[in-house]
This record gives sequence, C-alpha cells and structure tokens, in this order.
Amino acid sequence: RSEFGEEEDYFRYLRAVFKKHGPQAGARVQYIDDVPFYGGRKGMYGTIREYLSEDAMCVQWDDFERMWVDMSRCQLHQTADQALIWTEELPPAFWIGGGGISGPSVEEAASFPDAPVPILRVWALGFKPPPEHPAYTAIVKFRTKTTGRRQHIWEWGSDDGTRRAILLRLTETGNLEYGEHTGSIASGYRKAETTPSLKLCDGRWHSVALIRRDAGFLWI
Repeated sequence: RSEFGEEEDYFRYLRAVFKKHGPQAGARVQYIDDVPFYGGRKGMYGTIREYLSEDAMCVQWDDFERMWVDMSRCQLHQTADQALIWTEELPPAFWIGGGGISGPSVEEAASFPDAPVPILRVWALGFKPPPEHPAYTAIVKFRTKTTGRRQHIWEWGSDDGTRRAILLRLTETGNLEYGEHTGSIASGYRKAETTPSLKLCDGRWHSVALIRRDAGFLWI
C-alpha cells in the first residue's frame, strides 16, 4: 500500500481488484493503522463479512469480534478467490554472484569469486563451527538438452586446503542432484535428489531455487 501516493489511488486499485477477483465479502484484510479502533489493532487479520464502501465494511477479526471499520485503516491481504495475496518485501541478499552465461565447457563457465561454502552445524557432536553463512538460498536459471551424462549447474569449493565443496547438477537422466563434501576422505560426499524424479534435459529454460537450512535441511 505504501507504493500508492494518495489513498484514493489505492482505493481505485482495490475497486479494479475486486471487480476482477471479487466479491469483497470473503476477502482478507490487515489492520495497519497505528491507532486502535473499536478493538482493531495494528497487525490483526480478519475476513470481510459485509462491504458497503471503502468507508464502511464489517470485518470478522481473527480470534476477536466482528467490527465495522473503514479501509483507510486497513489494507487488502488476500482476495476472496485467493488469486492475489499481499506479501512483504523480500529482504536483500548478503551476497550475489556475478552471473553470466556459463558453459558448455569448463573454460567458459561463469566465475563466482568469494562465494561462501555453507557450514553444517554439528552441535550434537560437540563441535562448534565458525558462524559464517551456515544457511543460504541460491537461485539459478538454466537450460540444456544433453542427456546421458552429469552436468554441473554450479559448483565451488573452499580454498583452505580441505575438500569442502557444494554443487548442484543434473544426473544422466536430467534429475536435480545437490551435493556437499564435508572434507572427510571417507564418505565425505553427501547428496540429495529431487523426488519425484525430474527430466529437465528438454531444451527449455528452468528456474531452480535451493534453500539450505543451517541444520542441513534442504528444499529444492
């Protein structure tokens, strides 16, 4: 809502949204005013039960009573058809690679100097790793139509003399495989593949987001 200079501009936007994704009844709103109003407080969410205009709507607040309020104290959170939902602005990344066209040969691969290698927390084993980027998110866009061999999408390792490294690659059949090398000589490589299995060697563009938590949990 802060993107709109004037309140009337926001109301015109709401009218267009409700016209396409209405009705108003059933839509979700959030109370955003700093000043409470008839029990409504900043941060509360509720569902519109009756809507007369921007100046008069009846909202059933979550875990509270049904109250009349005006839209100037609220903002639309979700349309009744659940096609649109307001989300907070994404936080800025603490590190972003240089990007670029990569491959197909190693000599033509995009370079990402100073990219951090994630560290797995192993409190249960009594070790306390240094607090440097134990969790991270990475996003990549790629396409390939080559099959029958592994294809690395990204891979980098540490420069401290260990074997620690991470990688994301396609298997011979085109499935996604994420791997981490802990540095251990014996059984140091750990990997996970997406399930159900994917076949991404189809020549189309694919966007992949990988989320790796500090405890080792992984979402692709």
